[in-house]
Amino acid sequence: MSAVASGLFAALGTLLILDACRRPSLERLLRRHAPDGVEEHPGVSSVLAIRLGGSPADLAVLGLTDVDHVNRRVIGIAIGFVAPLVVLGLGAGAGFEVSPITGLLVFVSSVVLGVSWPERRLVSRATAARSALRASLSAYLDLVAIQLAGGAGMDTAFTAASRLGTGPAFVSIAAALEERRVTRVPMWSVFAELGERLEVTELSDLASSVKLGGEHGARLTASLVARARAMRHRQMSEVEAKANASTERMGLPMVAIFIGFLVLLGYPAVDLINNGFA
Repeated sequence: MSAVASGLFAALGTLLILDACRRPSLERLLRRHAPDGVEEHPGVSSVLAIRLGGSPADLAVLGLTDVDHVNRRVIGIAIGFVAPLVVLGLGAGAGFEVSPITGLLVFVSSVVLGVSWPERRLVSRATAARSALRASLSAYLDLVAIQLAGGAGMDTAFTAASRLGTGPAFVSIAAALEERRVTRVPMWSVFAELGERLEVTELSDLASSVKLGGEHGARLTASLVARARAMRHRQMSEVEAKANASTERMGLPMVAIFIGFLVLLGYPAVDLINNGFA
């Protein structure tokens, strides 16, 4: 009974931790209501996010804050510690005997999984978000080229095109251009800063093209069309590579089934031969 009670209390503590992590932190509330121009200093959550392995670019491309990342890591660590205790406690209460070595292995495996899973999940989601951003960026460049071919100015073309879509690139670029309208920075620096912050090289390359088009009179429309075509070709190559890799992985179960089938057919013959010699 004591093991069951310990498991129940551990589960209750985990639920309380999850409920507390869902509430907005004091740092987020203060940052939300802080006046413009106030210098922000790195808080405890930022330091913890760096210590816990959160990449600022991965968090930025997913639209997450340092507090969100710290909460996810803390929840994962708490679940990794509590889950095996709950399972082992319920098993002991039900009468199942677990050896100390097995219990230790289960506990260590759960802790390692709870510590590493949030970081791996963050990296995989950030990679998928960058792929989606590149896909929508090629469409955005086509729209900008159409605006420029129609006689619109550079500022008007980039701003109007960012308001025509709802993809990740459209949302990020629209927010950056809206901020530029207030700060009055050059257009190319917006894309350069955005590409550096999100670690998307295509945005940095776009910044170079926009800078050349604005300062040296280069043919920006043809450059954008060629860049969008090259991005789509690269995306198709990546999709084909992933499809080929998936096809190869699908062949492994078929090979395993074929080997099992051969063993199933050959075992009676081998057994008869062995018995005949015996």
